[in-house]
Parts: sequence; structure tokens; C-alpha cells
Amino acid sequence: MRKLLVFASVLLAVSMYGQTVVPIDSIQGYGASSPYVDSLVKTYGVVTGVFSQGFFIEEKPGGAWKGIYVYPGYGWTPDVSVGDSVEVIGTVSEYYGFTEINSSSYTVLASTTLPDPVTVTTGAASDEQYEGVLLYLQHVACTNADLGYGEWEVNDGSGPLRVDDWGVSWSPAVGDTYNLTGILNYSFGNYKLEPRDSNDIELLYSAAIDTVTIYDIQYSPGDSSTYLGLKVATFGVVTGVFSQGFFIGEKPNGAWKGVYVYQGSSWTPDVSVGDSVYVEGTITEFNGMTEFSDASTYSVLGNTTPPEPVVVTTTEANDEMYESVLIKVQEVVCVDDSLGGGKWAVMNPGYDTLVVDDWNVPYRPVVDYTYNIIGNMVYSYGERRLEPRDSSDIVNTGVEERPEIFDLNVPSVTSGFTLSFTLRKTTSIEIGVYDVNGRLVKRLFKGTVRAGEPKEIRLPDLSTGIFFLMVKTDNGKNISRFIYF
Repeated sequence: MRKLLVFASVLLAVSMYGQTVVPIDSIQGYGASSPYVDSLVKTYGVVTGVFSQGFFIEEKPGGAWKGIYVYPGYGWTPDVSVGDSVEVIGTVSEYYGFTEINSSSYTVLASTTLPDPVTVTTGAASDEQYEGVLLYLQHVACTNADLGYGEWEVNDGSGPLRVDDWGVSWSPAVGDTYNLTGILNYSFGNYKLEPRDSNDIELLYSAAIDTVTIYDIQYSPGDSSTYLGLKVATFGVVTGVFSQGFFIGEKPNGAWKGVYVYQGSSWTPDVSVGDSVYVEGTITEFNGMTEFSDASTYSVLGNTTPPEPVVVTTTEANDEMYESVLIKVQEVVCVDDSLGGGKWAVMNPGYDTLVVDDWNVPYRPVVDYTYNIIGNMVYSYGERRLEPRDSSDIVNTGVEERPEIFDLNVPSVTSGFTLSFTLRKTTSIEIGVYDVNGRLVKRLFKGTVRAGEPKEIRLPDLSTGIFFLMVKTDNGKNISRFIYF
């Protein structure tokens, strides 16, 4: 079999200007050693990694047997870059079992894109076919932090793999979890992954930092997190993405189960709702809102279904326990369409008002219309606000098929004003007056009004100010605002 492989490799060689041109996979020979040892060859490839004493090249599109190390000689000064397309001429050698080209010359021809790294497991990586090849390993755990000489060990459950410090020194901890990119080296009887720089080492989970739940971060008998000023890590699912950061929550959703991850004004959003993430950073309180500081880091672990929004009343939404949580308020009535700064106010009749903000969604509400709204709760400058994530989070539920009693209009009134109306069909109704805080001032009527029956209801004497008339029927509810003076 070995003779057949050698023969096949020779057939692949092509003569060009008196110099033998051999593809990299033919040089590697599909075996333990190269069939071209001590032969002068010419080959072509793309630089995938540059190190202090040489560089790796690989054929596109990449894959097993497609990479090789180029050793220019002692005292070499790096003058190639990752992505350079090069021609290499040199003698093939096996340096303690590691196939390489001892280069007599190389020429940079152009700059191009890299071959895609081969995704492998830790157990499969330690194999001759991947020597010199750019590899990618996912969700590998550090199982030995110090093998000596800057080396450490990772394992994804399929077998151990050494990680070396040719390109970057790293201080791992047992239990750390990573995504790793690097080129496979072979020395002193071991295959070793060589990350090229710190960008090739993506820390997914740090065992050296306390990992706590979002609930632990948020729940506190006081207004501030018990982890204020401490560096912690947590896992969550992205529930909302905004211009300067994102919200994460736990499943199942609930009170105290949301937190904001601040990334700063120059951040470019690279997460999506439903992404499962690992976040690590310092807990801060910005104007009273608990969040991860802008120095926090995060890794996307996958994608899943986001937590369902918690259905709450407008009074409950204003509670600390729902800060940063994805919530939903239903059948809320717009009581003010312009609070300034893009804000507007809604309320469940009989409950506190809730401010809706336009951080992500500029919206023009209509006073007295009814809405279902989903969003993340924030706290800023002494005010709690609901932040819809996009236009689909705001659903107008009170425009069509309004009961005729909802058209009852109350102007600016004074003492002794009387409501007069007649209905076309028999309807059970309840009418009440509420103050600006959503508290019931006076129930005016509760009962059934027969079709064609004239009805008169006298407003009570009130203090000067703004009030709301709420009308409820079996088909819904409506609120209209009036001024009493």
C-alpha cells in the first residue's frame, strides 16, 4: 500500500521550468512520513499561521493532508502574513516525525482568503492527517492546566489534546470551557494545537469566576444587587437586543429573572433574541438599574426558544422584581400619548399607569385605544419604563367593533354634569371615575341597561384636575379622559 501511495504522489508531481511542483497533500504522502524526504520541491499554498521560526501553508479548500510547515532557517525574520498566497521552494524533511519544508526560497504572490478550518473533536485531532492543518474545536474543557513548557490539555469527551504556546501564552484553569482554533503541530512525540493569537482562544465558561443565576444577581431585600461591584458569570437566553446592549433571562421566565448586559455606545449588535449565552463581568447599578458593566464579555453557545413573557398588570410591571424581565401587559389603555422624549402612558383600568418608551420602537399611540404590549422593563432616572423590542410587540386591540357605549364622550365639566345616553341593544355595563394614578374615585353605575332605555348618570363633585371615565362591558373596556374644574 505504501508503494502505491508513493507512486500516486509521483504521478501528481508536475515539471515546471525544470523544478518539480508537488501539491501539499502529495508531499504529506497520506502516511506517517513523506515520500519526498530529502527531495527539492516547489509547492503553492495560503499562509494560515506565522510563528517565530516559520509559517504554515495550506491548499484550498483545506482539509486532511492539505497543510505543511515551512522552516526558513534559524534567525528568520517573519515577512509573510496570514492570507498571503505563496510559492515555496525547498527540501522536504521529517524533523523528529514532523513533516516540513526547509525553504531555500519563497515568494508572496497575492493576498487571499484562508481555507476554512476543519472542525474536529479533541480525540480525532491527534492524527497524522491533520498535521499542519488549520483546525477548529468546539466546547472543549481544560482538564490539565499545566503540562509543562507552556502546554495544557483539553478534552471534549472524545480524548485529550495538548494545546501549546508557540503563538500565544495562556493561563487556563481546570474546568474552563473553550472554542479553539489553531494549527496542528507535532513535536516530542505529541500532537499539539497551536493557537496563532488570543483571538483563536474563545473562553466560553470560566471556572475561576463564581457562576450565579440571574435570579441570584437580581434578587435582593434592598434596591441594589448583593453582587454589586463583584465579577461574576451567568448563563441566560437573549430576550431583547438594543443599540447599546442586550437583555438576558432565565427559563422558565418570572420575577427577578432578567438582567441587562451593557456593551457601550460603539457596540455593534451581534446577538439575537433566542441566543443562549454565557456572560462574564462586573455587576453595577447605573442610575438604579442592575446591569453587567461595559467591560463584560459574552459567548453565544447556541440558539433556543426565548422565555415566554410574563403577563403582569401595569401596577406589577412597576415593581423592582420585573426590572429587565420580558413582560406582557394586556388590554391596557393609552391614557397619555405624549409624555415627551418618545414616551407614552398606559394603564389597566383600576391599576397604576405604566410608561412605554421608544428606545427601539418609535410609536404613535392613540389616547383611549387599547393595546397588548410586550417588552423588557428598564429603570432610568427614577422611572420604570416598558421597552418594546420591535413593532410586533405593540398590538392595537381596541379599534374595531367598539361597543357604542365606548363612544360616550366627556368634555371638560363642572359640578352637576350629567351623562345621558341610550343604547341600541341591552348591555351589561360598569362605569367608574378614576384619578391619574388609576385609583377608583367613584363607581357611577353597575348593572344592565335595556335597549332604548334613556339613562342619566350624574358625575359626583370632584376636586379640580384630570380624571378618567372607564366604561366596561362584556365586550371590553374603554377609558376617556376629562378635566374637572
